[in-house]
Amino acid sequence: MSRCSISGNECRTRLYRPHPWSSPLVGGVHHRPRNGCPHQSRGHDRPLGYPRIETKKVAPYILGQLAGASIAGFIQLALWTSSNSPRLVETAHTTFLGDTIPSPAFGIGAVLLAEVIGIAILVFTIVGATDNAAEPSRAGVTIGFALAAIVWMFGPISGASLNPARTWRPTLASAAFSLTPLGNLWIYIVGPVLGGLLGAFLYDVFR
Repeated sequence: MSRCSISGNECRTRLYRPHPWSSPLVGGVHHRPRNGCPHQSRGHDRPLGYPRIETKKVAPYILGQLAGASIAGFIQLALWTSSNSPRLVETAHTTFLGDTIPSPAFGIGAVLLAEVIGIAILVFTIVGATDNAAEPSRAGVTIGFALAAIVWMFGPISGASLNPARTWRPTLASAAFSLTPLGNLWIYIVGPVLGGLLGAFLYDVFR
């Protein structure tokens, strides 16, 4: 908890942070100043800090992402496998419906590290660009360029999934004809989780 006092004014602003390095998907920040006291930040009436999801909403958020990804995956499976073109059906099978597959040129350790570093950079960029001390009009461009650079750098290694739900969708749906992708699914769950925590931790450290 931090307090700031404004000269000539008795009002004070309190900023609550539930955990010193919680992920941007975990925790909650009290943004409303007491007595309407503005927190001085580039002339805007916005307290320092970045948006966080309340702890009680994390599990429903994750389940919602996985449920939506599962539905989308089976819709994709139905569309591709119902094609009258054997070539398209074969493509769907050989690509596992567009699943993220580790490059055979790299070991499992390198693939996992690529996912960890990639999502750490992305989370660091997102929380920095959406921090209330940042200029909001630049957030979209900043995050977009960061994501493009991450995919360019790590795509050839791990496929740059950067989101467990993104890999969960084709992995689950393609299990209808192949269980091969299931062996790599843990990489795309563990990597983003560790990378997300690392990115949020580093942002709080250097902020």
